[in-house]
Amino acid sequence: MRYRTGLIFALIGLVIASCGKPPVSLDIPDNTWTMIVKDEDGARRNSSFRYVEGQGYFLLWGFMGFVTEFYGNPEVPYEDNSEYDIVVFDPRLGRWENQFPFEKEEEYSRELPPMHLCGYYQGITTGSRRPQLKMRQGVLRPDLNMVFDQVAYDSKRSRMVYFTGGRTFAYDVKKRAWSDIGQGAAPPPVSGGSLCYDPFNDQIVLAGGGHVAEIDKNGRLAGYTGTWIYDCKTGEWSPLESDSQPSPRMCARLVCDTKNKILVLFGGDAHSEYLADTWIYDTRSRQWRASKAPGGPPPRAGHFTVYDPETGWVIVGGGYNRQDLTDMWAYDASRDFWLKLKAEVPVGWYVTADIAPEASLIVLTTSNKREGDTMGCNEIYPV
Repeated sequence: MRYRTGLIFALIGLVIASCGKPPVSLDIPDNTWTMIVKDEDGARRNSSFRYVEGQGYFLLWGFMGFVTEFYGNPEVPYEDNSEYDIVVFDPRLGRWENQFPFEKEEEYSRELPPMHLCGYYQGITTGSRRPQLKMRQGVLRPDLNMVFDQVAYDSKRSRMVYFTGGRTFAYDVKKRAWSDIGQGAAPPPVSGGSLCYDPFNDQIVLAGGGHVAEIDKNGRLAGYTGTWIYDCKTGEWSPLESDSQPSPRMCARLVCDTKNKILVLFGGDAHSEYLADTWIYDTRSRQWRASKAPGGPPPRAGHFTVYDPETGWVIVGGGYNRQDLTDMWAYDASRDFWLKLKAEVPVGWYVTADIAPEASLIVLTTSNKREGDTMGCNEIYPV
């Protein structure tokens, strides 16, 4: 997967832009995707970023896809990296920048520390090597691993929370410091699921995911773990007891609709088929229910999903089923209704996006296959 070009696009307006022009330097038209950065080294495959409220930037931590031929041993660092573990995108600057630990800013600005890659970065099953949180070059930091959408921003504590390889880590954006916040029971080490912070219950919800083989309560192998809840006060995980839950799926993002106090999940990859169902998690009852909205987007996985508080819409776009998709849709939970939007999402490989709500700005990253790349896995990996 080495030879890829990383592309960053931005969309301003979200069809209804009543809050005026955002405080950013990007000169792009409303309701139009515009490419603003092209990175020849390539994107970090299967790793998603999140907008950091109050800081004005998007933060990304996760596996670096342009070195995946090096499967790695965490104790044998990879020294040819061109970035640090954590990078941030500030729309006011229009570029990605390394975010170093405060105590290492001067040193790392002169010479980057090497990367430490998790030995098994995907398809982690019981008994496989999992990410470690260790002192590396004088800094406590986790081994880089694939994240997918298993990352959420805990706005109450100003921290990014990651569930990766069966471990629960937190990155304090103000202190720029890592910690292990998982204790006791935890979900199996799923990948391809999604985390979402529920501010009304101060919890983090894990939905979906796969690539695991676990023993269920009946002693049989099972690859689906249902919904898990992380209590931010106690630091403990517990499975959700619900009469109805979304069917097994990967590569679909869960987002919080703060207006209606719900979490929304659309579509995903069920392995035997692509899904087009919409599920609602009610934060008051802490139960799932299926939407009855007529119509809606075609089946897909690997799409982006964001919530825009200005319009009250959950916005879905791109992804793939039997082909790359470019359409965009909005879900209005107050009417239980889907609306097709006019904007066309840039085609690419594993799109990920998030929104700066105060700016009505969606930032999206994707990758293209570089010309002359003959590696077969670069063709089939998204599916």
